[in-house]
Amino acid sequence: MNKPFTSKHCSPISYGTPLEKKGCSGINYGSPLNQFQEQASAKEAPSVAVRQRSTIINPNAKKLTQKQKDSLHQKAREAGKVIWSKKFKVEVDPEDGVLSRMKNPNYKK
Repeated sequence: MNKPFTSKHCSPISYGTPLEKKGCSGINYGSPLNQFQEQASAKEAPSVAVRQRSTIINPNAKKLTQKQKDSLHQKAREAGKVIWSKKFKVEVDPEDGVLSRMKNPNYKK
C-alpha cells in the first residue's frame, strides 16, 4: 500500500515549522520575500545599481570633544531648532545634540 507521507520530514506529525521542512518534494516553503529576491537576482541587474542611503555617517562628529558638543547643543536649545555649525561642519538638534549622521549629498529619490 502506498503511504503518501513516508518521509520523516514530510510527515504531518513531524515537529518543526514549515520552514524547517524543506526536504518535502514539490513544495517550496520559503518566504515570499526570498522568492522575490531569487526572481530579482535571476534578472540581469545593471552593475551600477548600488543602493544609495539618504544619510551617511558624519566623520566630523567624532572629532568633537564633549565640551564642544555640549556648547553646540546649548546653542541649538536656545535657537529652538536644528542648526548647522559652519566651524565644525556638523548638524545640531535641540533635543538630540550633535547628530552623528548627515544627509547624503549624492542621494537621489
